[in-house]
Amino acid sequence: MAGAGHCAWFFFSESVNSITNCLQEYNYLVKKVVFKVEILPIIKLISCLLVHAFFVVIMFGMYLIIGRMPSVIWFQLVYYSLAASLLALGIGFFTSAVNVFFKDMAQIVGVSASSSVIWMTPIMYHEAMFTGAGKWVEVLFKLNPFYYVVAGYRDTMLTGNWFWERPTLTLYYWGFTAVVLLLGLKMFKRLRPHFSDVL
Repeated sequence: MAGAGHCAWFFFSESVNSITNCLQEYNYLVKKVVFKVEILPIIKLISCLLVHAFFVVIMFGMYLIIGRMPSVIWFQLVYYSLAASLLALGIGFFTSAVNVFFKDMAQIVGVSASSSVIWMTPIMYHEAMFTGAGKWVEVLFKLNPFYYVVAGYRDTMLTGNWFWERPTLTLYYWGFTAVVLLLGLKMFKRLRPHFSDVL
């Protein structure tokens, strides 16, 4: 069922889009000397998390309707939501900072999030469709960090597997996310002194 993967993707793409535009949206706060601008992406992320929680409840309802009983493993979605949040925040720190100086960044992020990148993640289809193509296709899928989150949502809602059952993928995801978060925050802080001059 694609529903679990879609739920994860909509949250992630909406978070990255919202964070990318947050400095433009709240430019009057950015221009205030005493305001800590770094919290704007976090506020946007929290807002998206609240909306995501609403959709997760709807998803739970849909699974109950088709006869799947609630399970303790459903709480694992908190973990995967946190995982998606930190990756979105790292990317968002970078794109929001660049968007101040390069206005087309928001358009690039929007197009990527809504169309092209989704096809690089097995949401609209299952990777099992490509089993005959060779091991390299599976490796290619798993190099996409968001594969981990989508697979996690499916594991939680469909197969009942815990995140520690994918140890290699878990280490890869958190290593990748840590690098993205640190680089995104570094870029944000480096460009921060120039935000008020450009906005």
